[in-house]
Amino acid sequence: MLEPRTPHNEDQRIETLLKLKILDTPETDRYDRYTRICNQLFGTPIAVISLVDRYRQWFKSVCGLDAKETPRNISFCGHAILAGDVFEIPDATKDSRFRDNPLVTGRPNIRFYAGAPLKAPNGHNLGTLCIIDRRPRSLNIEETILLKNLADMIVEDMVRFIDLSTGLENRNALIETCKHYKNEQDSELKLSLALFDTNEMFNVLTTGKMRNRWCENFAKQLRSLFPETKLVAHLGGNHFAALLESKNPFRQSNRLNQLYASPGVALESEGCGALFPDFVGCIDYNRNDYASAEDLVRFIDKKFFGKQRDQVSEREVAN
Repeated sequence: MLEPRTPHNEDQRIETLLKLKILDTPETDRYDRYTRICNQLFGTPIAVISLVDRYRQWFKSVCGLDAKETPRNISFCGHAILAGDVFEIPDATKDSRFRDNPLVTGRPNIRFYAGAPLKAPNGHNLGTLCIIDRRPRSLNIEETILLKNLADMIVEDMVRFIDLSTGLENRNALIETCKHYKNEQDSELKLSLALFDTNEMFNVLTTGKMRNRWCENFAKQLRSLFPETKLVAHLGGNHFAALLESKNPFRQSNRLNQLYASPGVALESEGCGALFPDFVGCIDYNRNDYASAEDLVRFIDKKFFGKQRDQVSEREVAN
């Protein structure tokens, strides 16, 4: 048996995987639909959405197999993430890399395997969408393309609420969370959005690792200062928002200004000293003020981060 080798970008690949915050999360129908569809489309008894962690492959969804994870050193998917295309084994018993693999000699008695890499937008292969059969077979060109397309759709689902450049939630997550709370029945529930602009800070924090450290630090301090923080989102570019929940709404500015008294927020960088974002303002989000959460985010983009930012009234911004 040949154990899968470690990719040259393994640390960065694992970092991207962890940012998705998907490992060890409960089963969801969104992902289970993909594996059920695979079994029906390809006529295989087993289909798996597998994420390759540092020492294991963990299954976000599995159809036809009674397992949640297996060791990485015996995994087929560990080999598949090294490929740029679909990794296919027509008959594992005739392949020197796998014929004495315990997943071949024992349950689930793999013969055929095909895995399409789950490639993140930053190029890292996080795992696979794989189909498995207990008899030898192969894919035709149309089936190969279909498997790749399904894998791409899964990645789109995985990253749609996460900003991979910072590891924070993105504007899609902010919109979905606002939608959720707009439908809440609790009439006393009030939300506020604290808005920040890093200006040229990200131009100073030139490396991705430095940016990530700062964003993690900044989000940690926000959540510490506001236990009711629902999410900290990177809206794109230099713009950030924190969604705050309170049963007794009040102006958040004083507590937000405490951020700048905490040394944990600043990140010392070579030659640039302590770095802080601009606190742009805080807006109360009353569920009846906007037709939709999308309208709220469009308002924020225009009034707070657009050319008209200086024209925002005192009623709209608490400084």
